Amino acid sequence: MSSRSSLLTALAAASAIAATCPVLLPAPPAAAAAAAVRLPNAVTRGVSASSSSVTEGGALTIRHRVLDSGTATLRSTTTRFYLSRNTTSSRTARASSTSNPRSAPADVLLLGARAVPSLASRRQSSVLATTVGIPVGTAPGSYRVLACADDRGVAREGNETDNCTAATTSLRVTAAPGTGMMALPSYADTSPWLPDALSVTWLKAMCQHTFPAVRMTPATAISRLKAMLRAAGGADVLTRLAASGLADDAAQAQRLAATGALQDSPGLALAGLLRAHDLEPRIGNHLVNAAAVAVGMGRPNEALALLDGAAPLDLRRGAMGINPQYDALVVRGEALVLTGRLPAARTHLQAARVAEPRLSEADAGLAAIEACSGHDALAGRYARRSRQRTQQPKAATEDPTTPAPDRPAPDLDLSRARETALRGVVVPETPSQGVDLAPTYQAIDAGFQGEIQAALDRGAALQERLDGTAGLLEPAELDRRDGLIAQSSIALDTPALHDLESRLDTKIRLMADLRDDFFGGPGHEQDASIVVFSDQAAAACQGAPDSESCYWQELNDRCRPELGRIHTQWRGLLSEAQTVAGQYVADSSRIVSSYASNLADDAAHDLVLLQVTELERIAYSRLVEAALSFTNAETTWQQACVEKVETIPAPPTPGVPTPESDGACPELLRTTTFTLELGVSKLKVGCDKITQSFSAEAFPWVAGFVDLTWDIRAGQFTVFAGSKGQVKLGNALDLGFKSGIYLTSDGHGGIKDVGWRVGPSARLTEGIAEYTVAKSEIDISFLPVFRSTP
Repeated sequence: MSSRSSLLTALAAASAIAATCPVLLPAPPAAAAAAAVRLPNAVTRGVSASSSSVTEGGALTIRHRVLDSGTATLRSTTTRFYLSRNTTSSRTARASSTSNPRSAPADVLLLGARAVPSLASRRQSSVLATTVGIPVGTAPGSYRVLACADDRGVAREGNETDNCTAATTSLRVTAAPGTGMMALPSYADTSPWLPDALSVTWLKAMCQHTFPAVRMTPATAISRLKAMLRAAGGADVLTRLAASGLADDAAQAQRLAATGALQDSPGLALAGLLRAHDLEPRIGNHLVNAAAVAVGMGRPNEALALLDGAAPLDLRRGAMGINPQYDALVVRGEALVLTGRLPAARTHLQAARVAEPRLSEADAGLAAIEACSGHDALAGRYARRSRQRTQQPKAATEDPTTPAPDRPAPDLDLSRARETALRGVVVPETPSQGVDLAPTYQAIDAGFQGEIQAALDRGAALQERLDGTAGLLEPAELDRRDGLIAQSSIALDTPALHDLESRLDTKIRLMADLRDDFFGGPGHEQDASIVVFSDQAAAACQGAPDSESCYWQELNDRCRPELGRIHTQWRGLLSEAQTVAGQYVADSSRIVSSYASNLADDAAHDLVLLQVTELERIAYSRLVEAALSFTNAETTWQQACVEKVETIPAPPTPGVPTPESDGACPELLRTTTFTLELGVSKLKVGCDKITQSFSAEAFPWVAGFVDLTWDIRAGQFTVFAGSKGQVKLGNALDLGFKSGIYLTSDGHGGIKDVGWRVGPSARLTEGIAEYTVAKSEIDISFLPVFRSTP
C-alpha cells in the first residue's frame, strides 16, 4: 500500500471512533484579575451610506468615524459593516452574545472592512470612506447599515456592547434579475419523500441523545479535534498529511476535504479543513466548514468553539453564492440542538431561514426542534420544506395555514414503456387431462429454484458494476440514478395494482377451497366430498357378495361425475386467475420499464428490469402451484374418481371362460369390426359389441348421427346421438370428431349413466373390415341422480 493510501485509510478511520471519543471537561477558569481602571472604548459615529438602494451583489460606500471614548489608548482595530432589519433586536442580541466580537444572528455581514489606526483617549478618527459589497443572496427588503468598531475583537474595552452604530437612513436591497425564480430540490427529483409521521419519528430519536454543553476556546477545540484524528490514524497522521503533497496549499486541502465528504469519510474531510485553516488562518470559511463536519461527528461543543473562532475572520463567497455567515448560523443551530439548547437553536435557525431561504438545512433543524418539543404537525411541515431549496422568501416561522409543500414531479419521460407477457399455464379440460398434466406442472415448479438463483446472481453482478462506477459520477448524477432505481419499485404502489393482487389472491384461495372441500384438507378431514362418498359406498355394499368390487364401483359412480363438475369450476377459476395475473404483469412491467428507460447506465437499466422478471415469475409460479396442487389430488384419486370403473359382471359359471378373458376376445379383434352398409344405416359387428349407426349429412363434412350399441360382455345398451365431422383421406382412412349425448342402460332397462361424450377418432377401412386406429373420446357424466337404483 502506498504512503498516500495508508494516510487516507488512517484518516478515514477517524470517523469510526468520533462518536466514542470522550468529551474532556476544561479546568475551571482561574478567578478573573481585578478590572483595570484605565481601558479604551471603541465606538462609531456619523455612519452614512452613499445610496438609499442597492442590488444584491452590488457595491456601496459607507462613511464613518471611530472614537475612543475610554480612558486609555485604543490600539489599531478593524471596523466591519452589517445590514440589520431591526436595530433594536440587533442591539439586544449583541448585548447578550458571548462571542468575541459580539454578534447578532440576523445581521448580514457585508464584504469588506476598514483598518483604523490607533487612537488616543477621547480622540476620534477622520471620516473614513469604505466601499463594501452586498453579498449575493441577501434577501430583498429594507435595512439599516451598521458600522461596528473593533469587530475582530482585538482590543480589551471598558464596554464591549456599544461598538455598533446604525445609519440614520434606511437602505433598500433589491434582488438581482432572474434570481427570484430559482428552486432546486434538496435531494434528487427522483428521490421519494418519507411520510411526515416517519420523518417525525426519526427526528424524535435525536431528542434523547444530547451532549452536555461545554464551553471552550477555538484553540482548545482545534487541539481536541486533532487529538481525535491522531488517536484514530496514528500520532503522526497530520504530519504525514502535511508532507503528502495532497494539501500543500489551502485550495488543495479544501479539495481533499471535499473528497472525504463525498466518500463518506468525515475524518478525512475534517483533517483537510483543519489543514486549510493552518495554511489560511485569517479565512473563516475553513472553520465554518470544519464545524459542520464536527457536528456530523458528534462534536457539537467543538463546533460551537470553531464558529466563535470564525466570527472575526474574513469570509469568502460560498457555494451557490450563499453567504457563509448563514451557513454558520445553520451549523450553530444544529450544534445547539445537539447540546439540548432548543430556544437558542431556534433563534439561529430562524435567522438563517429568513436571511437565506435556499438553506433548507435550517428547515431540517427547525423540524428537529419542533419534533423534540412535541409539535409533530409543525415538525412535519418543516421536514417537507427542507426537501426543496428555493429563493422564495420565508418567514421566521412556518405558517400552519398555508398548504404544505409537496414533492415536485420528477423530470422524467415515462412514455417509453414496454409490456411483458405472462407465461401461459395449460388448463386441463377434464380430470383425466389434469392427471396427464400433473408431471408437467411438477417439472415447471421444480425449475423455479433455478430461476430464483439465476436472478439473484444477475442482480448481484449488476449491483457490483453499479458500485464500481459510483465514484465516477457527480453526486447529483448518483442521487438521480439511485433515486430512479428506488422509484421504479415505489411506483408499483398503486390502487390499480393492489386491486389486481387482491383479485388474484381471491382466485387462488377459491381454488384451494375447492380442492380442500372435495379431496380433504385442514378443517375438512371429516366432511370432504371424498369422505362422504366413501362412507356412502361402504354402506351401499354391506352384505354384497364381492364387497370390495362393489365398494369401488359405488365410489366411482358417485365420485367421478362430481369431480367432473368440481373440475369444471376449478378450471374456470384457473383461467380467470391467469387473466388477472397477466394483467398485473402487463401493467407492472409498463410502470417499471418506463422508469428504466430514463437510466443511461446499462447496469442500472438492467437491474430495474430485473424486477419485471421477478414479478412475472412470482405470478406464474402461483398459477403453476395452484394447478399442481389440484391435479396432484386428482392423480391420488385417479382410480376412484377419474377413470371409469367397469360394471361388475355376473358371477362366472364354473368351467366356462369369462368374456373378459383374453382368450374370449383377443386385443386385435377388439379394435376390428365388420360393417354392412344399409342405406343411411350402417351395421358394425365386433367380438364384444354390435353397433347400428344412423347418419344424415347436414353440411359438407358435417352430419347428424345416432349410434345404438349393445355391449355383449357388459350386458348394457348405449344410445349416443349428436353431430359429427368426418374427412376421408384417400380411399381407406377416415378422420372423425363426434360430440353428443350418451345414455347407457343395463339389460333390465335401468339407466346406468347419462352424460356428454366428445372426442376424435381415426378408422381404417379395408373391404368390409374396419380397424380403429385411434380413439380418444371423453365421457363427461352428468349428476349422479341419473344412476339407476339398485
